[in-house]
Amino acid sequence: MVFIITLALLAGVVFCCGFAFRVPRGVIVDGVEVGGKTYGKACEILRRNSWEEVKDKILRIYANDKEYIFTTEIAFTDNISKILHESKKGGTYASTKRYYLKGEDNFLKLLQADICREKREPYAYFNATGGLFTYYEGQDGVSLDTEKLKSDINYSLNNRLTPVYAATNTIYRTETSENLKERTRLLYTFSTEYDSSNRARSNNISLACGAINGTVLASGSVFSFNKIVGKRTKERGYMAAKIISGGKYITGFGGGVCQVSTTLYNAALLSGQDILEQHPHSLGVSYVAPSRDAMVSGDYYDFKFKNVSGYPLYIRAQASDGRVTCSVYGKSDGWNYSFHSSIVAALPAPEPEYGAETEITARDGVQSEGYLIKERGGVKITKLIRSDTYAPLRGAVKES
Repeated sequence: MVFIITLALLAGVVFCCGFAFRVPRGVIVDGVEVGGKTYGKACEILRRNSWEEVKDKILRIYANDKEYIFTTEIAFTDNISKILHESKKGGTYASTKRYYLKGEDNFLKLLQADICREKREPYAYFNATGGLFTYYEGQDGVSLDTEKLKSDINYSLNNRLTPVYAATNTIYRTETSENLKERTRLLYTFSTEYDSSNRARSNNISLACGAINGTVLASGSVFSFNKIVGKRTKERGYMAAKIISGGKYITGFGGGVCQVSTTLYNAALLSGQDILEQHPHSLGVSYVAPSRDAMVSGDYYDFKFKNVSGYPLYIRAQASDGRVTCSVYGKSDGWNYSFHSSIVAALPAPEPEYGAETEITARDGVQSEGYLIKERGGVKITKLIRSDTYAPLRGAVKES
């Protein structure tokens, strides 16, 4: 009994499946009667015309003066399968189909790589030697409007196969070369002179200038002479030369670098930067007027200034033929700067020392003041920025 029931069940399954995989009698789709046929056969008959239409379709896409032609990449989807499975005996139906481009996303990626480009703003390269700046124009960016292109491809494939023109967007540069050059103009240059026959001092000055030359200081950043130049030691190539220490002239490694820091101090100050740290020498120096020097020593006496221009600063420091020149380039704040040194009082040198081993020429000391002067549009502002005391130098006379 169980065996017979099982056979009956199996027979029922075969019968039902056979019926389920055939289109009901009298069904007409797109004007073609497919009733009683298997679903596979009905689909084949109904899609025959669609496949023939696909063979004749040609899609042309134009982008960036290039033409892309698609034929075999065109395919379609339809709702025939759904119609057949849901059809009723004697029913009449009309199918819908949509043509699409196979691998469309990959094509769009390739197209993007081909025609898109990044926006590059104009920029200037600061040269440590030779011409000051090398200017680069930059370029506008180009982006592909992929959503519009997808929509246009879909419209073309499913209408009259009209040519498709890829829509691009220009991403314009926000900077101009003129503005860039305005931000890289000479703000101030300052020079001092030294004895080029003094080999040790000349060497030290050249090393310090070489460390500074070509520095680009970002807006808001602080320039530290000791950090940029580094330690003035024999191992780093510096030589022993005359330095000022404690109101006396002695010999020390790095003698002469204070002339570089002083020269840069004046260039930075007169280009409108904010001086954060500077120190006067204990004795007056010959290469600048009182209250215009900036002594550096070891790690504890530094010269620092902050870039307050809002744009990068570019620094050149050069030494040749007995002249140190420091120049600062960047964006002017519109003020013209100058400096006035005023001697407030003289400090006479004491009586010379007699019977000394080395002859020393006496020199009076001074008390001085330094004034920064700003002028713009008929407005003049004078500000006392420093008061200094330079000790007198006691002379020494050899025994006769």
